[in-house]
Amino acid sequence: MERIAKITLFISLFLLLSLLSTNLNAFNHEVEYNNNKTEEKSRLRRAIEMIKSKSDQSLPDVRLVKRQVVEIRDLFLKAVEQEGHKNKYVPEVEVILTSNLMFFAGDTNEGFVVAPNWKAAPVPMKQMFDKWMKESGCKYSGEEFFKKNFNWFLVAHELGHFLQKTQKGVEPTNATRWDSEIQANEIAVAFWLKCGKEAELRSFIEQTTKLMNYLKASVPKNFDKEYFNKNYRELAKNPAIYGYVQFLMYKKAWDKRAELNSVVPVNK
Repeated sequence: MERIAKITLFISLFLLLSLLSTNLNAFNHEVEYNNNKTEEKSRLRRAIEMIKSKSDQSLPDVRLVKRQVVEIRDLFLKAVEQEGHKNKYVPEVEVILTSNLMFFAGDTNEGFVVAPNWKAAPVPMKQMFDKWMKESGCKYSGEEFFKKNFNWFLVAHELGHFLQKTQKGVEPTNATRWDSEIQANEIAVAFWLKCGKEAELRSFIEQTTKLMNYLKASVPKNFDKEYFNKNYRELAKNPAIYGYVQFLMYKKAWDKRAELNSVVPVNK
């Protein structure tokens, strides 16, 4: 019965989110553009504007989240410049709840960081996060985790994808999805360490490691890097499996922290 309840919860969650994000589902952080694909860029902008028009952007929660994300973005761009690199542009920030939850979409000329806000989340999603926190032994409530993950740590992660798209030589040649995700998490860890947030980051990783261990039972027994690359789109639809993978990558990046000396990685 518990398994059925979980499945029902996940289905309800994604049905609700799909109503909000039908026109954005094709634009997750893996979307790539060529400079001449102006129609695809305008489609993304139109999709975001449409979703914004159907949500109340005047809510205090939306304004607060946007202010927080913009502040992190500005600190990130400043850190990049302090390391001697020029930012190609300032990515825009939008606060909209979509089925992707958090993503960067863009190219070398234009891009967006899209972040979610807790108050817009449907009840099944909130119940899912509350359940995860309680059963994994995390110190966070569902809301606390949501805000710490999506409105704090992952902002730098998505800006890592921004660097991959805009800074020559950042992303390794022939990088797979796994490689890109690992590197984005390493960039996030390097950034937060540079901001003097080691203690806060350590505490966060301790909690997400508990979640990783809790969610491991949901992962296929033959899961590995190749499985992730081959089945990415399907895995991304399953919050338990994709959550496990991201938390695993958080830990890998954290364990490598002694080697992460700069926000902008240099691949030799």
